[in-house]
Amino acid sequence: SNVIPQIKEYMLAGKWKNIRTFSPNNGTISVNELSLVIKNVDQRFLVYKSKFEKLVQKGAVSLEGYLGTGVITYDLQNNEFKRWDFNIDGNNDGLEASWIGRPSKDFKTIIWESLELPIHPPEWRMEFNQSIDPSENKLIAHGKMLNGEEMMGQIKDEMIFVEANKEEPLDPVRETESSDADAKGLESQLVGKWVANVMGAKALFTFPATERQEWSWYNKETFPDVLEYGWEVRIVNPDSGYSFGPSLFKFSDAEGPVKGSLSELIGVCQHDLWKLSEDGGESIGSYGQTKVTENKVHLMVTNKTLIDYLLESKPVHVEMSITTPTFNLNEKVPVDYESPTALKEREQEIK
Repeated sequence: SNVIPQIKEYMLAGKWKNIRTFSPNNGTISVNELSLVIKNVDQRFLVYKSKFEKLVQKGAVSLEGYLGTGVITYDLQNNEFKRWDFNIDGNNDGLEASWIGRPSKDFKTIIWESLELPIHPPEWRMEFNQSIDPSENKLIAHGKMLNGEEMMGQIKDEMIFVEANKEEPLDPVRETESSDADAKGLESQLVGKWVANVMGAKALFTFPATERQEWSWYNKETFPDVLEYGWEVRIVNPDSGYSFGPSLFKFSDAEGPVKGSLSELIGVCQHDLWKLSEDGGESIGSYGQTKVTENKVHLMVTNKTLIDYLLESKPVHVEMSITTPTFNLNEKVPVDYESPTALKEREQEIK
């Protein structure tokens, strides 16, 4: 139940059917049916296995014998999906493709662009425009294969949800007792409340304490170029959105694992303020200070102009999230526009 929202909203874990239509420029149309089994792993990854089921319409391309697997995750800092596809059919074993996916602001479409296609010539690339229809549990993607700027053909994927995996609950609303127990297990690692307090020229956002004395980052189990840790505050106004907080990415050249205290971990994080957009977002500076007391992370904004800018619509709630390699938690936190005296007392507690 603590799968990061972007992964949960994208595809339900369970069994899917994919009808893939190839329309090459100089060949006959072919239609292949593939099956997919999708699972959520470590709250932040969507792992899948895909295999050829049958040839619906014979044409230029047949996927007979195809067997593949892959991983999808979501980069919270850059607001984009990352995906890796692998062949495991014994013929071209290894990386088949890597992708980046940029969702629209309303999360109804994703633009996928290939980064690597190792089994194809280096000039080849692929682009897909994928629409998401959660009400019908269906994803439809229209894509094209390109050689430089020349289009060689079109591809259509129509993915239809078939059934839930028996071993794990899938409905984000009707969760079973076992998933509730998992959620409580994660939340039991936290002590204290989520806090969002604003008064005049000061704003304070506090995350619950985590009952962990030693922290580890740049872990070998973490995929490269993925967000490993983050404490994020997200503010969504009617016409704009912002996010800020410490974040740590494990880049491909990172050497680890490194062990230390929470304060040391926060010290090596980026501390950026992001303006969100349909294309992802851009860093527009820093937000203020980050402090750690009693294993609690506090974000402090003391620039009145910046506070007015971020909270111009006086939102009732902000979204706060904690991302770690072992659990992820998200909370909609009410904003308390409180008196100066009360806010000053809270500030004294974290000095």
